[in-house]
Amino acid sequence: MENQKSLATKDLSISYGEKVIVDNLNIQIPKGKITTIIGPNGCGKSTTLKSISRILKPKTGSIYISGKEIYELSTKEIAKQMAILPQTPQAPGRITVRELVSYGRFPHKKGFGSLKNEDKNIINWALKATNMDEYKNVSIGELSGGQRQRVWIAMALAQQTELILLDEPTTYLDLSHQLEILTLLQELNIKEKRTIVMVLHDLNLASRFSDYIISMRNGKVITSGSPKEVMTKKTLKNVFNIDAQISIDHRNNKPICVMYDLIS
Repeated sequence: MENQKSLATKDLSISYGEKVIVDNLNIQIPKGKITTIIGPNGCGKSTTLKSISRILKPKTGSIYISGKEIYELSTKEIAKQMAILPQTPQAPGRITVRELVSYGRFPHKKGFGSLKNEDKNIINWALKATNMDEYKNVSIGELSGGQRQRVWIAMALAQQTELILLDEPTTYLDLSHQLEILTLLQELNIKEKRTIVMVLHDLNLASRFSDYIISMRNGKVITSGSPKEVMTKKTLKNVFNIDAQISIDHRNNKPICVMYDLIS
């Protein structure tokens, strides 16, 4: 695998029982960029993310992180390189923000040892980077949806991984909180050089915040490339079966889907 690629799959097939969800998937994730996977419900987006993060074992094929097959690495080694934020993360409501963020340091601890000063400094940094420092002693159950997402991202940051995977991080959030979370991820990408891979449903948000987009349908990649290469009338027809009107947002020179109709 090329050095500029932090993550790649080769001939990856994933199934639930006898039903094949992802078939012969070959993707490469650019290092230091924001990559978003788009596609209709049931196309294999989240399944692919689960397999990449080793939550779900593929039927056949390989997954490489920094040039190494992930099943040749220990769970602890994976956790030092990759952080995953699932679609609906759960935590006890009484746990405090700081306690949850501290879990991100577990891959770096030896045995059941206590947190060292270095760990505490990283936790403090993660809280400040996500603007959650003032809430560090507040319980998770008292936070808004957007604030909870920030805490989970802070925990991922505390892992100190180069790669962060997020499965629909804006789900159940209102418009302002969606922008808040995606702007935070964009800042982390730019300032901290983190490689971000996420699944999004909103095409315009995917276009606005991504450097690279992978479109999927029926477990296969339809197109991949820059937003301008993927957000086209032809691709959206092939992926979503819609007749889309595409324009350019002159604020960022990114394509936007202005209007669309179903193709009968």
